[in-house]
Amino acid sequence: MAAMALLSAAAPSLSGAEALYTGLICRGVEESGRLYIGQPGFGPHLISLFVNGANPLSATQTLPEHIAWVNDPLHSYVADGTGGMVVIAHPGATQGPFILGLDGLTGMEVSYSGDALSREALWDEVLTASAREGRPFLWGFADDDTHSSTRANLSWFAARLPEMSELALKRALREGAFYISNGPAIAGIQVTGSAITLRLPEAADVLWLRDGQHLAAEPGETVVGPDAGADHCLQWDRAVTEASFDTAGAGDALFVRAVVRTEPTRVAQTQPFRLGEGGAIADPYPASGEWVRGQSHNHSDAGPGNRERIARYRLDYQGCGQRASFSTDYSYWETPYQWLPSDGTPQIVQVRPDRMPEGGAVEATITGVNFAEGAEVLIAGREVPAQLADDALRISVPADLPAGIHDLTVTNPDGFRDTLAQGFTIQSAGATSDGWTHWSEADGLPHPQVIDVAAIGDDVYGCTMAGVGRFRDGGWTSEGLPGG
Repeated sequence: MAAMALLSAAAPSLSGAEALYTGLICRGVEESGRLYIGQPGFGPHLISLFVNGANPLSATQTLPEHIAWVNDPLHSYVADGTGGMVVIAHPGATQGPFILGLDGLTGMEVSYSGDALSREALWDEVLTASAREGRPFLWGFADDDTHSSTRANLSWFAARLPEMSELALKRALREGAFYISNGPAIAGIQVTGSAITLRLPEAADVLWLRDGQHLAAEPGETVVGPDAGADHCLQWDRAVTEASFDTAGAGDALFVRAVVRTEPTRVAQTQPFRLGEGGAIADPYPASGEWVRGQSHNHSDAGPGNRERIARYRLDYQGCGQRASFSTDYSYWETPYQWLPSDGTPQIVQVRPDRMPEGGAVEATITGVNFAEGAEVLIAGREVPAQLADDALRISVPADLPAGIHDLTVTNPDGFRDTLAQGFTIQSAGATSDGWTHWSEADGLPHPQVIDVAAIGDDVYGCTMAGVGRFRDGGWTSEGLPGG
C-alpha cells in the first residue's frame, strides 16, 4: 500500500486585494503537541513566530524538544543565524515555576485580548527570578487571539525598527526592542547616562517599577517607595508628556520598567531595563527608528487553501495601523499554517525523488515558488550543488550523506528561506522502497495532512482536513467525495 506525505500546497494565483498589503511578512503557528483536535497534547499553547512551517514532530515531542526545534536556525524563514521564537500563550497565574523551567522561550503573553494587568504579577515573578539567576529576560508580548481580524487591535506591540524589514522586526522582538499596550502610545524611549526617559504623544501617568513591584489586576491605591508588592512603584509621574527616572536612586534594584497609564486598566508596558554594576543600564531600544505596530497571536481561521482569507486578515490589521501582525494558525486544526506566494519567500512544494540509499547518489528536482538564482540548498545541514532551471531547482545529492530522515532547506540570496522538514530520506544500505510511493497535494490529495486511511476493494481512501481523496487507477481524485 502507498505511503502518503505531508507536503506544502501548490501556489494558487494572486488576488487583487493581496497586492494592496504593504506590511511585513508575519507568519507563525500555534502548537500544542497534537496532530488534530481531541488528541492529547503537551498542555500549553506555544506560539512559534517566524517559523517556515509547522513542526511535523510536535505530537511526539516534549515541550523542550519542540522549543529546540523552533530555535533551529533552519526552521525560520528569516535566515539571520537564529531560529524562530517561542512565546507561551495566555499562561496561568501560578505557572511561574513552570515557565522558568522551560529553556529557550523568548517571551510570554502579558497583554492578552485587551487585558494588560492580569499577568502583571506573573510577569514580574518571572522577570525577578530571571534577573536574580542572571538569565535572559522573557519579554512581554501582546496579542488579540480573538479568531477575528475585525475584532482586533485590543493588545498590540510597537517595535522600534531602524528599517522596515522582517530582519529588523525579528531582531527587535528577540532583543526586547518593543513595548506592549492596550491603548496608550509611547513616542520615544531613551537612555542617557543613568536616566531613562519616555516621551508620550498625550498626557498620561508614568509609573516606574523595580523587581518585585507590579500593578494589580484590579488597581487600588498606588504606593510610592522601594517596597515590593501590588500597586507599588519607585516613582509616579502624573499627567506628563515626558518622564525621566534616574536609576541612581533605584537602590539595589535588579531592573526597572515603566508603565504608562491613561486609565486604571489602560496601560503601555516597556520591557525591563537590567541594572548592572556602576549604574550600567542594559537598554534594549535602539536610539532611532520607526515604531511599527503589530500583535503576536491571532488566527485567520482560513480553511485549507483559502488564501483570500489570509490576505483579508492582513489588510484588516493594516487598516487599524498594524503592519506587523502575525497570523499563527494551528498545526492541529482545520486552519493550518499557510503562506502566500506574493510574500516572495521561497516555498518548497516537493522534491522528487525524495530518498536514496546510503552510499548512493541521485539527481533530484525541487519544485515550488520564488526560487532565486544562486539559492543555497542544504540536506542534513550540508550544502549540495543546485542549479535553477525552469523555476525548479536541480540538485545533485552526494553519496556521503548519513542515513536518516533529513530536513531539506532552500535559502535565497535575499536571506529568506524555506525548509521541508524531514523532506529527504537517506535509507540504510539494506533498506528498500520497493512498492512504496510518496504523494503530496501536488499529486491530487485534497490536503497535505492525511489523518486516516482506508483500503476498500481496489481503492485507497485518504481522509484529510479538506476532504476525502481516493486513489484509483494510479492516481488521486476527490471528485464526488465529501469535502470540508
